[in-house]
Order: sequence, then structure tokens, then C-alpha cells
Amino acid sequence: MPSRFLTGAPAAAGIALVVTIANVGGFAGPTIIGAMKDRFGTHGPAFMLLGGCAVVAALLAIALRRVAVLRGPAG
Repeated sequence: MPSRFLTGAPAAAGIALVVTIANVGGFAGPTIIGAMKDRFGTHGPAFMLLGGCAVVAALLAIALRRVAVLRGPAG
């Protein structure tokens, strides 16, 4: 998505930010799921949290798409 809004060095920085967030999520996600499983005794609340995060991410993607449509093509 960063390349839809940015070009050149800012696009590279945006892509690096997305990759960094993904790497942190790859580390923190299983840790949080394990901690919630220990706390609640079941995986249900952890998966509800993951589902909520997915819904928030989808809403953000939809909002960014609307902004891109209103701005017009990058360039």
C-alpha cells in the first residue's frame, strides 16, 4: 500500500515500516496468545482479539482506499 501513495525514498521507508510491523506482530502475536491462554484457560479470547485486530485492519484499508480514490492517481 505505501507505493500507492508514495514514490522514491518515502515509498521505501513506508514499505520498511510495514515489514517492521509485520515482524513485531510475528514475535508478539504468539506471545500474547500464549499469555491469554494461560490467563483465561482457553484460546477463545485470544482469537477474538485477533479477529478484532483483523476487522480494524480491514476498516483502515477501506479508509485508505477511499482517500486514494479522492486524491486521484499518484504521480
